[in-house]
Amino acid sequence: MIELRNISKNYGNFFALSGVSLQIEDGEFVAVVGESGSGKSTLLNLIGQIDTPSDGEIIINGKTATKLPEKEVAAMRNKTFGFVFQSFFLEPTYTVTQNVEIPLLLAGVKKSARAERVSAALQKVGLTEKANNKASDLSGGEQQRVAIARAIVNDPPVIIADEPCGNLDTKNGDGVMQLLKELNGEGKTVLMVTHSAEHAKWAKRIIKLCDGKVLYDEGSNV
Repeated sequence: MIELRNISKNYGNFFALSGVSLQIEDGEFVAVVGESGSGKSTLLNLIGQIDTPSDGEIIINGKTATKLPEKEVAAMRNKTFGFVFQSFFLEPTYTVTQNVEIPLLLAGVKKSARAERVSAALQKVGLTEKANNKASDLSGGEQQRVAIARAIVNDPPVIIADEPCGNLDTKNGDGVMQLLKELNGEGKTVLMVTHSAEHAKWAKRIIKLCDGKVLYDEGSNV
């Protein structure tokens, strides 16, 4: 479970988030919506330990992440979260396999085990035949599927997706949403930021932010 207790994030006099408290249970599919500048991406970055709050506590699986040393935070981030971003963030000169295995290299997984996990992840996203292609040779939809394979290769319990369909056409966007739904059906917690009302409908819970605060929380079990 993920719990945020009175979280704030400010940049000088600007508060990206102000006094946000939430609980996210294991296995939820949560869409975070709101206008540009409402704090959506900031919220996901704080949950995923990419950034730190100015105030408040973040508790992940019983551990107060905001009080852990950076080394432990890095280990938690690598083990707990898989990240999918709007811009893919693939290394264009690497092959698909090389891109997907990056989290395994960071985790110190042996070569033989890496090959098995990468193969399974690529099979999951339907890109086995593209394993040796360079990322730059793929379509946008294929690149995002590679990014999803990279996000799941370490088998993290939580997938954080920040506008995962923002650079995709309708067909490829729906394909990405279907993959996220399937991952959620397998028990993974999915936290997604989206501007799309249609994509938000795929989630079981919708949190709307406005000016750094929770405007409403629809579908919460808390």
